[in-house]
Amino acid sequence: MYAAPRILYEETLRRNPSAWLAHLNLGFLANQDPSQGKEAAIREYRAALAIEPAEPQVHTNPGTAEMELGRYDEALKEFQAAVSVVPGYSDAWLNMGTDLQHLGRYQEAEAAYQDAEIVVSCRKAGLDG
Repeated sequence: MYAAPRILYEETLRRNPSAWLAHLNLGFLANQDPSQGKEAAIREYRAALAIEPAEPQVHTNPGTAEMELGRYDEALKEFQAAVSVVPGYSDAWLNMGTDLQHLGRYQEAEAAYQDAEIVVSCRKAGLDG
């Protein structure tokens, strides 16, 4: 099912090793493939992060995988990094809220959800810059 896209992304990296988006996409594929799993996905996400640390998805995607593995402290660091790179990245705020709930930090989780709501409201009002 994932063979053709995987081959495409691997070939892209062979031709252009700095193609961070190919690593990100390989991570996504690995995350969806039980035979590869979350650890393989995290490795690809980390490779993308090494190339393009200013892209919030390269923080949010491994954070989500870490959270799904129950590694909430590691996940939190990734979500915090994502919002430090792009404060208006609502997905990171939402994931951070969920992660903070897992950590039992409910007031901080509520604040993260409120930040996500503010971002979305501003975007709907055309105030996203």
